[in-house]
Amino acid sequence: MRKLYTFSIILSMMILCPSSMRAKVSSMAELFGKYQFTATVEVTEAGEAFKDYFAAESEVIITKDAANIYDAQITGFAGAKGSEAMKVNAFSEEKQMFKVTNPSGNNYGVFGNGIYYSEADGKYPFGEVALGALYFTISDDAKTITVPDFTLVGNCDYDNSTCDVLAKFTNVKMVLLEAENIDIADISGEWTVKAGAGEYDTKPGSPLPTSYILTLAQNGDVNNYKATFTIDGIAPFTLDATFDGNTLSIPYDGNLVDEAKGYRIVGMYGSKSGNISFNYNSETSMTMGNSLVIGTVSQEEVDGEQKEVIEFVQWWMNGSAKKQAGAADFSWAGTYTSKTASYMDLSGGTDFLPTEGETVITYYEAIDAYYITKLFGFEVGNMNQGGMKLTLSADNPKEAEVSLNSSPYGAIYIKSSDDYQTWYKLTDVNGQATSLKLTANEDGTLTLGDFFVAKGEYGNETAYVCGYQTNTLTPAKEEPVVLTWDGTYEATASVTKYVEGDYPATFPIVIEPEGEYGQFVTTFITADANAANYGGIRFTPSKDDANKAEMASGMFVKNVEVGKTYWKIFDMNGSTSPISFTRNENGSLSIGSFSLFEISYDESWNEQKKCLALYDNITAQKSTSGIDNVSVSAGNDNDIRIFDLSGRQLKSAGNGRIVIVKTAKGVKKVLVK
Repeated sequence: MRKLYTFSIILSMMILCPSSMRAKVSSMAELFGKYQFTATVEVTEAGEAFKDYFAAESEVIITKDAANIYDAQITGFAGAKGSEAMKVNAFSEEKQMFKVTNPSGNNYGVFGNGIYYSEADGKYPFGEVALGALYFTISDDAKTITVPDFTLVGNCDYDNSTCDVLAKFTNVKMVLLEAENIDIADISGEWTVKAGAGEYDTKPGSPLPTSYILTLAQNGDVNNYKATFTIDGIAPFTLDATFDGNTLSIPYDGNLVDEAKGYRIVGMYGSKSGNISFNYNSETSMTMGNSLVIGTVSQEEVDGEQKEVIEFVQWWMNGSAKKQAGAADFSWAGTYTSKTASYMDLSGGTDFLPTEGETVITYYEAIDAYYITKLFGFEVGNMNQGGMKLTLSADNPKEAEVSLNSSPYGAIYIKSSDDYQTWYKLTDVNGQATSLKLTANEDGTLTLGDFFVAKGEYGNETAYVCGYQTNTLTPAKEEPVVLTWDGTYEATASVTKYVEGDYPATFPIVIEPEGEYGQFVTTFITADANAANYGGIRFTPSKDDANKAEMASGMFVKNVEVGKTYWKIFDMNGSTSPISFTRNENGSLSIGSFSLFEISYDESWNEQKKCLALYDNITAQKSTSGIDNVSVSAGNDNDIRIFDLSGRQLKSAGNGRIVIVKTAKGVKKVLVK
C-alpha cells in the first residue's frame, strides 16, 4: 500500500493551509461582488503610450469562475481590458487571504496589448525567473481588500529578457461597493459521486469502490448540512458541511470511519485535517474539488525515530456528483445542418458569413449543461467561454434559451480579423446581448431565433453587417469524433523552489502524433526531452477515457552540462509514477504535479539526485490548431511581421515564444525555435 510520512517534504508545499478556527470570511463566495479599485499610479515615459489600457480607479468584479475550475475570477483589476479574467487559485480562511498565481492570465490576456503584471521591481515576467503569486488580503470587516505594490510592464524584448516598466502601482486597495446576491439552492438529496476515469484517480487495487453515495440534508438553514457518506465496505458516516451557493465544504479532522479496520479520513499531503469539497454547477450536478481520502494512521520507526505514518486505502479524485432529477426523454446534443431562410446583407461584402453550415450542440456531463459549440460553421466554443449556453425551460422540455452573453466578455463572438483589430459578435433583433429561443420540432429539426451580426473594435462592435431570420437546424449524420493529443502547448505552473535557481513557470510542451512505436512528448520544459530520452518521453492516452492520458516520469528534460548535469522530472513524491494529463471542456490541459530534480554524475558515473522545485497548478493551452513547429526570422525580414497573442506587433521574438507571424502567404501561429 502507498505510504506517506507526515514529516515529508510535502508539508513545506502547503502555502495556504485550512484552519479549524472559523474566520470572518470562510470562502471566496462571501467576497463575490462589485468593488472600487484605487491606487497611486506613477506612469513612466514608456507607459504614456499605454495609459488608456490601465487605470488608477476602476470597477472590479469578483464572481464565480465561468469555467468552474478555479475558486473565483476577477475582472477590471487596475482597469484591465484584456480578454481574460484573473483566476483565483487558492483561498485561506486562516490567513484571510487569497492568491492569483498567474495575474497576467494563462494566455497573458488579462491586460492585453502587450502589457503584463510584474512585481514591485518590474522584472521581466517570462522565462526561467518565475514571478511569485499575487496575494490579496481581506480586512477585518471584509469591506476592503489590499494588494501589495506591483508594476505593469511592456515593450518586452524576448531576446534579452527585458521589459520597460509602464506604471508603478502603490497603495492598492479594493473597497466593496455592492455584494453579489447569490441564489443559494437547496442541494438536499442523494448524490452519486464517481471518481474520474484516469488510472490514478482512485487507488489501484483498493478494496473500496470507485464511487459512493453522498446524502445531504439541511441542518437548520440553507448554509448548513449534514453530509452522510455511504461507501460499500464501510458503515455510513456523517459529517457537518457548509454550502455558500458555490462550494460545498465538508471539514474533517482524522475522523475514524471504521474502528475494526482502523480506517480514517485523511489528507493526500500528510495532514489528517482538511476539507472535502464540491463545486456547484446545477441542481443535478457538482464537480469534485478536494478529494475524499480513506487511510490508516500508525506509528512506525523511521531513521531511528517514531513517526506517524499514513497508509492510503482509497481516494476519489477528479470526479463529479450527480443527482437524478427525473428521467430525461430528450437530448439537445448533436450535429446539425443549419440554414437560414432569410439572410439580410446590411453592409455588403459579407460572403464569409454563410447562409448554411454545421451547428453543433454539446452536452457536458460534468456540469450537466448544453452549449452550442459551433454555429453555422464558426467555432464559437473556442472563441468564447465554452460556447453559447442553453438554459432549459422549466415548463417545456423542448424549449430553451441560448445565451448571447459569455462571461467575462459580455458578448458572443464568432470571428475576428487576422490582425485582431475587428471582431464580429452576435446580438438579438434589438441589438442586445440577451438570448435566442431554441425550439425542438416534432420532425426532429430545431428552430433558432433571429439574430444579427455586428462588427467593430473589440468591445465596440456597432456596425451591423447582416441578419439571420428563420433559422432551421436539421440533424446531420454524425461521424465519429476522433480526439487527438498531438500539438504544441504553452504551459503555466506554480513553482515552489527548494533550491534557489531559475526554473521556468511558463514552458512549451510538444506532443507528437502517434507513430509506429506509440506517442511521445518531444518538448517538455526544453526540446532536450527528445534527444536525451532517445526520441522523447512516452505518452500514453487512456483506453477508457478519451480525455485522460499519462506521461512517463523519471525522464530527462534539460541537458545542463553534457555528460555531467541534467534535469529530470519525477512525480510529486520523487518517484516514477506517471504524470496525469486531463483534457478540460474548454480544450485546455490540466497536468498533474511533478518535481524537478538535478541529476549529476561523477567520473565513475555515480548518480547524485537533488530536488530543485515542485511544479503544481499546471495548465496548458494548445497554441493553435495544427501549429507548425518552424523557425522564423525574428523581424529581420521586411516581409515578415510578428505579433504577440494579444495582437501587439513585436520587433523580435525569442526562442520558446509562441507568436503570430504574418507573411505574404498568410497568417499563422508558430513556436519560435
